[in-house]
Amino acid sequence: MPEAFSLPNLLARCGVSKRFINADLSEFSAYCQKIGKTGESLFAHGPRGTGKTHFLCACLSMAVQKKLKAGELNIESLVTTQKPPVKFLPAPELLVEFKQSYEPNSPMSEAGILKKYSAVELLVLDDFGVERVSHWSIQVLYLLIDRRYRDMKATMISSNLRPSEIAAKFDDRIASRICEMCHQVKFQGQDRRTVKGSTDKQPARRDKQNGKQANLH
Repeated sequence: MPEAFSLPNLLARCGVSKRFINADLSEFSAYCQKIGKTGESLFAHGPRGTGKTHFLCACLSMAVQKKLKAGELNIESLVTTQKPPVKFLPAPELLVEFKQSYEPNSPMSEAGILKKYSAVELLVLDDFGVERVSHWSIQVLYLLIDRRYRDMKATMISSNLRPSEIAAKFDDRIASRICEMCHQVKFQGQDRRTVKGSTDKQPARRDKQNGKQANLH
C-alpha cells in the first residue's frame, strides 16, 4: 500500500495532529470503547488535560478504519480531495476560518464554509467553548450545530464546559441540541499535562442514572 494511504497519513488528512495520530480506543474503558466504536455523536466534557482530545482522535481513527473496511469510505477521496468526508477541527480554528472568509480576496464565503462543515459525514469539534463569546460566534456555532442536528450527521465534541455551562455561556439552543444528539462522556482527574510522569488511567464507569454518560477518572 502506498505510504500516502497509510492510516497515519489518512488521519492527518482528516485534520488529526501528530501528537494524537496514534490515539487508540484500547487506552480507555470498556464503556468508552463501546461508545467510540459506534461512530455516533458524542460529547466529551471535563477539566482540561484529562484525555478528551485523545479520546476523540481515537474515536475518529476507529471510524475511519471501520468505514474503509466496510467500503463506505473511498481511500483516494481522503488523499486527493480538499473536502474529506471525515474532519477533525478545533472550534477556535473553525471561527478563524469563518473570519478569513470576510477578507476581500477570500476564495470561500461564510455560507460556503458553513455548507462544507454541515455536509461532512463525521465532524469532530475539539475545545468547544474556549473561543471568545460574541453574538457572531454564537450565531455561527448555532447554525452549524443545528444543521448537523437536523440532518442527523455524526458530530463529536469536546469541551471543558458542562452542557449547563454551554447554555449559560453561549445559548441554551446549542446545549439542548448537543444533549439530545450526543452520548455524554464525563472526564475527571488531574491535568496530565502538568503532572510529569503521570500514567495513571483509571477506567471509566457507566453512570447508573444516565445510560448515555460515563465517567473517566
